[in-house]
Amino acid sequence: MIDVRQPQRAYQKTLDRKQDVIPAWPALMGDGAGTVEVSTRSGWVYVRVGSDEILGQAFNNRVPNRDNLPVLVGYEPVQPDLYQVLSIREVYAGADSGHDVIPQVPSHHETHEWMGDDGCDLVYVHLRQWMPLRLRVVSGMTVQVDRGVMYRGGWVEVSTQQMDLTGCRPTGGGRYVLMYLDADGTLGARLGDVVVPASGIALTDIPEPGLSEFPLAAVMVYGGQTSVQDNYTYRNVMDLRWPQFSTTGQAVVTKRLAEVEAELDFALSTHVVSG
Repeated sequence: MIDVRQPQRAYQKTLDRKQDVIPAWPALMGDGAGTVEVSTRSGWVYVRVGSDEILGQAFNNRVPNRDNLPVLVGYEPVQPDLYQVLSIREVYAGADSGHDVIPQVPSHHETHEWMGDDGCDLVYVHLRQWMPLRLRVVSGMTVQVDRGVMYRGGWVEVSTQQMDLTGCRPTGGGRYVLMYLDADGTLGARLGDVVVPASGIALTDIPEPGLSEFPLAAVMVYGGQTSVQDNYTYRNVMDLRWPQFSTTGQAVVTKRLAEVEAELDFALSTHVVSG
């Protein structure tokens, strides 16, 4: 019969052994001239150890590679021969230290990148996570467009703006409200036709934007509604920022056609006079 207690005893025996305290030293990450990563040694960083800031190199797979980041360097029992960064020094993470709190996570952006050398943990970003000019719910029936920049025959800076959609609700059924920015970057709303019942509303019920209007989102409103929902379970906001048709392009084409027409008129009038 197998004694199931044998592995437990072996593990306890290991814990009961005396372990030497392995020291750790305070250091600053980086070579003092702005370089953090050792170009010839993957995973290694420059560190300046102690009050004399003696320059050295340490392996790092625990904390972000940030210049002048206060860290602890040394060894650990699992890998006693590997000189490495052990952690961020707590003095840096203090609430009253005047510094940002840095998480104990190493630099790993390559794992999230499609073209990275180790893209094993790709992040597929949804449009609703893209913040510039994002229309979002503030509370209740109030929505807000976040600041950003758009081009409408010239660059327009859009400020953060809010709008209450309470008055857009129909008494029965439902409709889409097209939220847009005009040529000056002002938030506007265009009401769609009421659909009864509201469950029958479709993409074709979203109002068409004007020539100079930049569509942001279509918000579904309905009778008796108390709040606009925009979450994983319930979604009343349909993002329309992308794919984005070029209303600016349409305006340019219209302008160019007018210029060509004027040139033709001038050429014809000149021909008639000279003929």
